[in-house]
Amino acid sequence: MSPRNRKKGNRKTNSIMLLVCEGEKTERLYFENFREKGAYLTIKTMSSQDKDAKGVVEYAIERMRHDGYNPQNDGEYVYCVFDCDNQDKTVTNKELREAIEKANKNGINICFSNPFF
Repeated sequence: MSPRNRKKGNRKTNSIMLLVCEGEKTERLYFENFREKGAYLTIKTMSSQDKDAKGVVEYAIERMRHDGYNPQNDGEYVYCVFDCDNQDKTVTNKELREAIEKANKNGINICFSNPFF
């Protein structure tokens, strides 16, 4: 088929999912295992420097601005993943509400992890 006869606009474009995690390795490794060759989803994971819920959301907002992610665009998704039962700290309902509120205002989805993936 000559280039002039090819159909245009039929190739499906990749969706992009940005996952910002509080953990440095476990969560990232877990989500990176979802990558599949030939899938139409690019999963990018990164760890937040901040480990509290609000800090993870703020880091995600910073990365969105810096890297040009926009969850308002079709096919672009941003998620923050963090524990609510971490034994090293106590997360209050107020802190979670603030983090969720800030995430909602910026089009970010929140995921809570179980103690073990």
